[in-house]
Parts: sequence; C-alpha cells; structure tokens
Amino acid sequence: MKKNPKDAIEVNPKSMGQPGGIAALNAGAIDIAMSAMPITAEQAKLKVEQFEIARVAGIVAVNKNVTATNLTSQQLCDIYAGKIKNWKQVGGADAPIAALTRPESDSTKAMFRRPMPVWPV
Repeated sequence: MKKNPKDAIEVNPKSMGQPGGIAALNAGAIDIAMSAMPITAEQAKLKVEQFEIARVAGIVAVNKNVTATNLTSQQLCDIYAGKIKNWKQVGGADAPIAALTRPESDSTKAMFRRPMPVWPV
C-alpha cells in the first residue's frame, strides 16, 4: 500500500458461495474471487479466468468420544444421506449421529460430494 497509495483493496471475508462469486466477477462487481472447486462448463463461457493456486485436503472430523474408526467414503456419504443414523451401524457405540455440514451453496460441500479417497488418520 505504501508503494501504491491510490490503490484500494477491500477484502470481504463473507462468502457469496462459488456461483455468487463467479457471477460477481462476470458482472464486474469484484476483481478477484476464491473457489474451492473448478468453474463449471457453463461458467467457463463467461468472461472469467481461473488459476489453480493450491489444493487443500478435505477433512471430516469427529468428536473425541466417537469410537468408530476407519470410516469409508461410502459410510460418510450414508451418514450425510441419513441412511446411517447411529454409530453402532459403523462399529461404534450405540449413540445417535449428529452430523453438521456446510450450506448447500458452499463450494467445499460440492467438492465433498465428489468421489474421493479416504485415508485413516
């Protein structure tokens, strides 16, 4: 900022979601946006350009009291789909599962819905 005092940078920490960010870029309302996933084929037709700068690990965390281990990606999908409702169904204690997730519009959630490997910790 010292080198370019006439330039202003405004950072909005609140997410518009991936579709909102791409739409704002296309409309000229913002100059740069972040996304946790590549732009769609439809978005690629817009006046935006994407640059992959990093890949990050997606993490699923459980409470330290959960005794189930080595969950598969299918079991995680079934938990979030409501097919598995109790930890006993996946080798844990007899206790209901309370699953928290991101909003539907969140690009991280969209990426988690794609097939991915799961590595035990």
